[in-house]
Amino acid sequence: MLQYRSRRLWLLCACGLLVGCGSDGPTLVPAGGVVTYKGKPIGKINVMLMPGEGSGGMIAEGTSDGDGKFVLQTQEPGDGAMTGTYTVAFKYVPDEIPEMPGFAGAKKIVSPIPEKYGDSSKSGFTATVAADESKNNFTFDLK
Repeated sequence: MLQYRSRRLWLLCACGLLVGCGSDGPTLVPAGGVVTYKGKPIGKINVMLMPGEGSGGMIAEGTSDGDGKFVLQTQEPGDGAMTGTYTVAFKYVPDEIPEMPGFAGAKKIVSPIPEKYGDSSKSGFTATVAADESKNNFTFDLK
């Protein structure tokens, strides 16, 4: 009987460790901002924050609306990002289905922003998400 109880206790402890001791996941801070292209707000741009190597961070992203405004999310819409420094990538998100081999009816989509912005290591943009959410309103002016 004692052996059965110790196995059960061990199983409960192991499950607790796997679940993360009751943790609901990473601590996220609200963040967002505006994307402009040549000084004018631009919509349909996916903004992706890529954590630095070894930072333990998670990717956060959001898509700009017609006024260029975006809200970041990591796991759920609008939940924000983990604190830390990120490189930033931007990609046009068209309404149309982009051209794909073997798919009839798709249109060739031309991005309104230069291709270099799609690579966070070449975009030239970084963002630091702070624990103080009032500091997490970013403006990215693509040229």
